[in-house]
Amino acid sequence: MRSDKIKLALISCGLGNVHRGFEVSTARLYKTLKESSAFDVRLFSGGKHEGAKFIWNIPRDEVQRSPLNVFSRFNDRRFWEFCYGVEQISFALALLPDLFSFQPDVIWTKEVPFGYFLDAYRKMFGFKYKIIFANGGAFRPPTYKDFDFIQHLQSESYKDAIDYGLPSEKMATLTNFLYFQKSSQPRKELRSSFGYSDEDWVVICVAAWNRYHKRIDYLIEEVAQIPDPRVKLMLCGHPEPDTTYLRKLADEKLPGRVQWLTLSEAKVHEALQASDAFVLPSLNEGLGNAMAEAALAEVPVVCHSHPASRFVLNDERWISDLSKPGLLAAKLMELQAHPPDKESLASLAKSVHNVFSAEALLPRFCEMVQTVQGTPPSEGGPRALGKYDLRAEN
Repeated sequence: MRSDKIKLALISCGLGNVHRGFEVSTARLYKTLKESSAFDVRLFSGGKHEGAKFIWNIPRDEVQRSPLNVFSRFNDRRFWEFCYGVEQISFALALLPDLFSFQPDVIWTKEVPFGYFLDAYRKMFGFKYKIIFANGGAFRPPTYKDFDFIQHLQSESYKDAIDYGLPSEKMATLTNFLYFQKSSQPRKELRSSFGYSDEDWVVICVAAWNRYHKRIDYLIEEVAQIPDPRVKLMLCGHPEPDTTYLRKLADEKLPGRVQWLTLSEAKVHEALQASDAFVLPSLNEGLGNAMAEAALAEVPVVCHSHPASRFVLNDERWISDLSKPGLLAAKLMELQAHPPDKESLASLAKSVHNVFSAEALLPRFCEMVQTVQGTPPSEGGPRALGKYDLRAEN
């Protein structure tokens, strides 16, 4: 049994440039492992971030702002995928010298195209590292089946892979670590800092500003159906190619009632605490960290019924059908008229904390890395974690 530390590389191509769940969760994971694990852990990022090794790349936002943006008029989703691909390919090419110098034992990433570069590098240069792919994007098994180990963030993703035929010994169900920073400021001051009065009723959405996945257009249309000018919409996220269309739609449907904010993690937590209801209108999610953060903020949550919302919230009270026009507007008006009691919100927060706390998840993550590297712990390990319910243990 080897006595030296396991060399673990955490890779996030967009960290330091964008603020999505992929990037934020990777930064949290690194912070926890650096402080509390025995691994030699390194973080590699595509932007400047504390503690990370910056790797040159062509960021997706630069491609979006370039003259190539003209192609977004034909298909904004495909253009975003192209921008994302340019970022990952350029990052992968520039990372190669660091792979030679660090010689990691295990590489962990949520980036699919980048992961295939890692596999190709092993074949080309004889690297010995193993690849853990964390399925944060609700990818289907054919997309990730060739990686060494799959970390599913929720149990229905794991079941999907089992049904497809992937062996249980190369998978674990292990969700993201979440930290929530409670503000010491009174709620009235927090609301004022974001420009809201006591009379306003604030709906917040923490998600990328797009139509094809997060359905921000649906959210704007639904809030516009509520016949109360005190209802305001706060959109915390990051621009994408169709954001210009969405801003125009908001100006038309909700003039003067929408804020578009790109915030730090701490400021997002403050924004959640300043709000009256949280909405995530997407019809499918790999996990949806923002749902869990809203629950921890003790804000009423409205989400569509999908595997991630059922896993995170574990309570039908907070899950709705958001697939058709009018359904979200009706749910929000119901919440405005009859807000849930503090005890129900506190119960939801406790349930989510039990599942997403670093204290509960860190030992399982370390076991997973040890097993993938080839030095499994003496008892248990991720083979026993295919399906788990931390709520049942607490």
